[in-house]
Amino acid sequence: MVTGIPGAGDALATRDLVTRNLDVSTVFGAPPRAWVYAVRAFATGTLDPSRVVTHEFVLEDAEKALGTVADRASGAVKVLLHP
Repeated sequence: MVTGIPGAGDALATRDLVTRNLDVSTVFGAPPRAWVYAVRAFATGTLDPSRVVTHEFVLEDAEKALGTVADRASGAVKVLLHP
């Protein structure tokens, strides 16, 4: 699973994709102007992210966070990882 947009130094090793027979799927459905609007709406309080963030974890608990997302019984909508 690939999440987010990788930084300048991040890259997928094509050797791993081939030798480990990995499939990569990506989704990015919003144009840049939508992000500007969303960030502004969060900053002004027009949108309240707490209504969709159902679970929060520290980064060290990322594995538990992924398990929560995978468990439909958890009721997770959005999971937030804190650095």
